[in-house]
Amino acid sequence: MGGVMRRFIAIQSILLFVSLGLVGEANAETVLVRSPAVYAKGSVVRDAVKNECDLLTKVPAYIKQSGDAGDRWNVVLSADATKKSKGLVLTLQIANLGEAGNAFSGRMKSMTLTGELHRDGKLIGRFTKMRNTGGGAFGGYMGECAFFHRCAKTLGKDVITWLDAPSIE
Repeated sequence: MGGVMRRFIAIQSILLFVSLGLVGEANAETVLVRSPAVYAKGSVVRDAVKNECDLLTKVPAYIKQSGDAGDRWNVVLSADATKKSKGLVLTLQIANLGEAGNAFSGRMKSMTLTGELHRDGKLIGRFTKMRNTGGGAFGGYMGECAFFHRCAKTLGKDVITWLDAPSIE
């Protein structure tokens, strides 16, 4: 009876660790993501989008959300992270926000994101990623920020995938 009870407790302990996400976390690599991001020099962004959509914090937050969904990356948002910081540091720029169409012809929004990955101050990766959306089936009923948040969320997933094999694009 004692052996059965020990096995039961061992199995329960394993299930608890897995459910709490404690298994695999030790293998996750930490990457500091500069938050807020910045708009690239020369980018043209309407004031309404800047003031209402909060993209400079949403983009890093979606990268963190995508990283936290897996067990490969421990994403830490940091206002103090710089290219010269120790460890892995990702800096981001929103290079372009595109807008086209109208409620009658269909609306299209796009976002271009650039980033640089440094390890202990040395550049090890650079990317440019772009996503666009028409808002899906109910795009005609979406607010402007919802379009850009949709692009940002997908870009967050793209960046996490890129981190697995960074390159200088």
